[in-house]
Amino acid sequence: MKDSKFSDAQKAFILMEAWLSYYNEDRPHGVIGNKPPILLQNPGGTPSPPP
Repeated sequence: MKDSKFSDAQKAFILMEAWLSYYNEDRPHGVIGNKPPILLQNPGGTPSPPP
């Protein structure tokens, strides 16, 4: 992967999955009351299992 911050596609995929998990399951979003989106999808807040 020339001119890339990632050494290969697999590492990029792993990092992207981790970021999406953080964004949707941990990071508070101001527009929904400073809560993570997982609480709207799943009121118990239990994260989905990894793929």
